[in-house]
Amino acid sequence: LEVVAGSKLYQVVVDEAITGKALLRDGKLKRRVTIIPLDKIQSRRVSSMACDRANQIAKDLDSTASPAIELVGFDEEVRNAVEYVFGGTLVVDGMKAANQICDATKTRTVTLDGDVYDPSGTISGGSKNKLGSTLSKLTEMALAQQELANKEKRLEMVSARLAGMKSVARDYEKLSDNLELATAELAGIEKHLSQTSYGMVLEKFESMSAEIKDATEEYERMEKEQEAKWDL
Repeated sequence: LEVVAGSKLYQVVVDEAITGKALLRDGKLKRRVTIIPLDKIQSRRVSSMACDRANQIAKDLDSTASPAIELVGFDEEVRNAVEYVFGGTLVVDGMKAANQICDATKTRTVTLDGDVYDPSGTISGGSKNKLGSTLSKLTEMALAQQELANKEKRLEMVSARLAGMKSVARDYEKLSDNLELATAELAGIEKHLSQTSYGMVLEKFESMSAEIKDATEEYERMEKEQEAKWDL
C-alpha cells in the first residue's frame, strides 16, 4: 500500500481549499508540501468493468486482484482523499497477472512485492528493504495515540474520583471537629450547671424523686402483704 500511495502518502489533507491556502501562507512550513483539500480534490476509482476483467484474468492465472482502496481502513470524512490516493490502483498477487491486468484494463497495478505496472508502459520495482516501513510506523503511532487517549481518559476518571474522596474527607474532618467542639462545650455547660443553685436544686429534685419512687414501691409492697394476710 505504501508503493500504491507513492509520494501522495506524504501529502497533507485539509478540510477546505481556503485552509490549505492559509497553511501555505501563514504556516511557516520548513519544506514544500502538497495540500489535498477535501472540498476540491477529484477522487478516482477503478471502474466495475475493469475490476471484473481484472478478477477474471487473475482467476485464470490462479492469482488475486483487488482495488487498493478496499485494503485500506479510513474514516468516511476523508474518503475523497483516500480515493484520490488509492482509488486508481489494483493490488495483484504476482508479476505476470499484474502485467496482463495492466495491459488489458489500462489500470495501474502493484504486486504484493511492490512492483508497479503503469498503463504508460513503465515498470518499477527493486529493493524491498524499507518497503512498508512508513505505513508501519504510522500504524504504530496511531495505536500509541489511541492508547494514550485511553490512559488520559482513565486518568481523568481516577482524578475525578480522587477529588470526590478528598471532598468527602474534608467534610468528615469538619464534622469531626465540630462534634469535638460541641462535646467540649456541653461538658463545660454541665460542669457549670452543677456548680450553680439551679444545678444543686436539680440534683436535690432528682434525689427526692428517687426517694419518692422507692417509698411508693415499698408502700405498694406492704399493701400487697396486708391483703394477703386478710385473705388468710
